[in-house]
Amino acid sequence: MKNIILFLFPLFIYAQPDCMMTLMTSESTNNGTSTTIITTYTWDGLTSSFTTSDNSSSGYITYNTNGDIVEQFTEATWGTNTVTNQYNSENQLIQATTNNSGIETTTTYTWDGLTANFDAGSYSGYITYNANGDMVEYFMSVGGSTNQFLYSYDSENRIIQLSVISAQSNWEQNYTWDGLTANFIYSGSMEGTGYQVMNEQGYMIEYQQIIGGSETHSWYEYNCPTSTLLDMTKSSHLITTVDMLGRESTNNKGFQVHIYNDGSVDKKYVY
Repeated sequence: MKNIILFLFPLFIYAQPDCMMTLMTSESTNNGTSTTIITTYTWDGLTSSFTTSDNSSSGYITYNTNGDIVEQFTEATWGTNTVTNQYNSENQLIQATTNNSGIETTTTYTWDGLTANFDAGSYSGYITYNANGDMVEYFMSVGGSTNQFLYSYDSENRIIQLSVISAQSNWEQNYTWDGLTANFIYSGSMEGTGYQVMNEQGYMIEYQQIIGGSETHSWYEYNCPTSTLLDMTKSSHLITTVDMLGRESTNNKGFQVHIYNDGSVDKKYVY
């Protein structure tokens, strides 16, 4: 769901979004070894083409005029991944089709008010939003196991807590805001710290996370000269990966379901 500024007149012309990501720099440090990857985005209307500095992946993302992704293609060292999304007249996602190196899966979404029930065959669940369009609960059942994500917000609609409940682990991520900067702490079965910095339009410009001996530090640049009309490229971060049985997994091969902090799901089969 997106927060859209509605106009009192119909928009007949083709319009490019006002705020577009142009560069993402990610630095990962694991056991003292650092790797930096720079992703460059080039825009042509509502399509953003991207490529990484290490040539590990490239592709494109196409949006509709509401700022929703209608197609995303990625070509990487592990293969190709194409996702196509369909929306209803109320701009709600109703179907997502993923083709991962020839393996195709379809997820259907059925809406009941602010709750979307989804079914992908191998897993199912629901997503519930609040009146502001922010996710408040994400529930997924896969392989007999369940994963639940609960989101809490303050009076300014800023996230203050993420709680994760699963058969394998239970942890929380608590946020403390100071202006446009949020410091967060992980507690429970996952422990760590970090922070994120937003710009005035609500887009993330810096993110750092330290868990155990691993650190991730990312910076984001945008072409965002004035106000933001479409919620296009706000950054999401991977919070957990589960396998076919719903177990949290660190394996880099086989079927994987990547779950991000904004509730989005990416299905992959990694060779």
